[in-house]
Amino acid sequence: MLSYIWFKKKETIDLLLITIVLSFLFSITIQRFETQTSIFTLLLQFFIFLAVLLFSRLLFMKAFAYRHGFQLFLHQTHFSKYGPRAYDSLSAFARDFLNVKFRGVPSTILAIIIFIVTLGTIIVPSLWRYSVKKIPHKFVGTREKFEYGMPQLRRNVTEYRIMKVLFLGYIYYLLFAFLLKIILPEEMFYSWFVFALFWIAFFTLLPIPGTEGWDFFVKSRLAYVTTLVILTLGMMCVLIFKSLTTILPIIAIIGGLILFIIFYKYFLFE
Repeated sequence: MLSYIWFKKKETIDLLLITIVLSFLFSITIQRFETQTSIFTLLLQFFIFLAVLLFSRLLFMKAFAYRHGFQLFLHQTHFSKYGPRAYDSLSAFARDFLNVKFRGVPSTILAIIIFIVTLGTIIVPSLWRYSVKKIPHKFVGTREKFEYGMPQLRRNVTEYRIMKVLFLGYIYYLLFAFLLKIILPEEMFYSWFVFALFWIAFFTLLPIPGTEGWDFFVKSRLAYVTTLVILTLGMMCVLIFKSLTTILPIIAIIGGLILFIIFYKYFLFE
């Protein structure tokens, strides 16, 4: 099992690069307000925080992907449609350009450019997407609730399975916010960590083409709206209420009512 859910070398490199870039951008932004704290202290604190958040979230999603019979792989987004192609230069004609693959401009570079152009007011954390690969011995013969046809003949991972894993990935942000409230309620960096967490959660949910939020939006509008509502209410509770014993019952009641209203026809007619 561990070999299917653990990070691959390429994933680790991409996620580490994303963590470094986001730590750098958040540190510069917050340095404007935390003038008493050095930029190196901020950079170290945010690197540790974002590394724990992003790596644990990916491991969480990989574990649920394994439960549904497939592997999940993270990779940094490259925008090949908006960059120069390998054969757009004269030197390309001296070689077999069909075998030259240009992956495009890395999203981390675009995030830095947008940060500079906007004078440090916009941080773009939507820097990754996912690919999937079925696990034959876990996948063959299985069937989810809304999958039809003969399960033994199913060849591809359905969008319903992928959508469930993406949904849980966004809910993980809310669970991580609860964990922060338990561990670091009085810590001086708590408010900035919560700001970074909220910003990443909601910004990556935006349906920007080529991002995780776009994939989620395309696969299920219903799950997308449900996630947006639960995240909004949950994050508001984290900010408003101080006691975790007050937050959890409220989240459970509100979340249960929302899910019941949205899926009422499945509850009533099955």
